[in-house]
Order: sequence, then C-alpha cells, then structure tokens
Amino acid sequence: MTTTATTLTRPIGVALMALGLGAAALLAAPPTARGSAALAPLPSDLRPTACTTAPARMGMRELRCLVENLGVGDAPATETAFSFVNINGQKSLVFLPTPALAAGASTQLSVFIVPGSPFRVAADAGSVAAESNEANNGLACDPGATDPACPPAES
Repeated sequence: MTTTATTLTRPIGVALMALGLGAAALLAAPPTARGSAALAPLPSDLRPTACTTAPARMGMRELRCLVENLGVGDAPATETAFSFVNINGQKSLVFLPTPALAAGASTQLSVFIVPGSPFRVAADAGSVAAESNEANNGLACDPGATDPACPPAES
C-alpha cells in the first residue's frame, strides 16, 4: 500500500509543479494583444487651463499659468512655450521645463510680461508626450479675450 501512495503522489506532485511553472510564466509576462509585443500606454492630455497675472517688479506683471494633465495616462517631462512682449517691447519666446505629470495632476509655470501684453502658451511644445488630444495644447490670450482660461482685462 505504501508503494501505491508514493506512486499516486509523485504524478500529482509533478502535475502541480508544472501548473506552478505555467502560472509563474503567465504572471511574469506582461499582457499583450494578439500579435503585438505589448499594449500601448494610456495617453496623457496636457493643456494650459488657467492663467492669472499679478503685480511684479519694475512695472511688470507675473503671468502664472496652470498646465494640467487631463488625460488618463501619465505624461513625461516636457517643455511649455510662452510667447509674449517683454519689458523692451520685443516679442519673446521662452521654453520652461514642465515636470512629469500623473493623470489629473497639474503644475504652475510663470514668466514676466508687460501689463496688457497678449500672450500664447503651448503645453508639450516639443510634442514629446503621447496625447489623446493634441489640438488643445495651446492657449492664446489677447486684450479682450473671452476664453475663461485667460486672465481678465486689466484696467
């Protein structure tokens, strides 16, 4: 009888070990679509959503803009471009580093502008992030702009 018990447990042990190896292989492999190497990451969606101005030195205004990731995926570190008129009355184009943003996260960036200066902000100016909507990366604010993301006109 002892021999029969040993004979039965050995095939069961081998079968359980094979199942364990198969399960481990399944757990170790990332999920893939049929015929592809891996699923694509979820897209981010970077967008300038709110800009305000505040008094600054030498008669300038500090332009503060919020850049948000409205997508379902994380965004890598990118650059945000600001176009505006500087203290010398010349048009300036400045690229500010924007940190990596998790889905739903935001960061505030700022530059100094002449009061009442029109400005443009472009999130992900270098097109680094894979986004669900590339068309909403920009914000243009001129005097009298009606976009709620633009600061109110200064009197």
